[in-house]
Amino acid sequence: MKKLEKYKISIYCGNVFKSTIYAVLFAFSCVVLIKIIKFFLLLFLFLFYYIDMLEEKDKILLLKIARKSIENYFSIGKEYVPELQGKIAEPGRAFVTLKEYGNLRGCIGYVEPIYPLGLTVSKAAIAAAFSDPRFPPLSRDELESIDIEISVLTEPREINNPEEVEVGKHGIIIEKGLQRGLLLPQVPVEYGWGLEEFLTNGCLKAGLEPNCWRRDARIYVFEAEVFSERDFLKKDAYNKNK
Repeated sequence: MKKLEKYKISIYCGNVFKSTIYAVLFAFSCVVLIKIIKFFLLLFLFLFYYIDMLEEKDKILLLKIARKSIENYFSIGKEYVPELQGKIAEPGRAFVTLKEYGNLRGCIGYVEPIYPLGLTVSKAAIAAAFSDPRFPPLSRDELESIDIEISVLTEPREINNPEEVEVGKHGIIIEKGLQRGLLLPQVPVEYGWGLEEFLTNGCLKAGLEPNCWRRDARIYVFEAEVFSERDFLKKDAYNKNK
């Protein structure tokens, strides 16, 4: 009888040991599987972002389109758009910022992808130079002192919590009714704003009360690929006069 009980106990202990081993192996397999899934997800996101980025030649061409469009407007009153290929021939969102000796001289853009990216940049450049209501129209004498900066935008998405805004990464759109204000991602960095200052200035840009972001205003965020003429001035591939 005692031998039978010992035998049953040994079988039970063996089963418990096997179950424990199986449970440990299963847990280990799940951890490994999760790590593999995370790795491939991050790889996919990296490749997707990398593929979506503009090549240097596209950036240089867009900058030249912007400058040539302003020059053309002085001469013949219309934009300049060469034959477009690749990503810049696809519909795109973009803003063109003009700076004179480091100071803002105009900034206009398109949040919706109405035109091919190259044409969007051309139209935005002309609007920034001649139609920004904050500044007088650009003069021909100022053209050489102007540095052109382009921001190619991602699609805006609405957020529910203002804390989701990442200063330096996100641009914002503050919207309430028919009033809307947009600030590019580089703006708070240039002015040294924190999150609350960024959101407050977004409200002011929309013509709303400073604390509208705390109440019933809608907040959208987007990212931008930002590049300017000064980024390429030392490279042979770019020359303002070409």
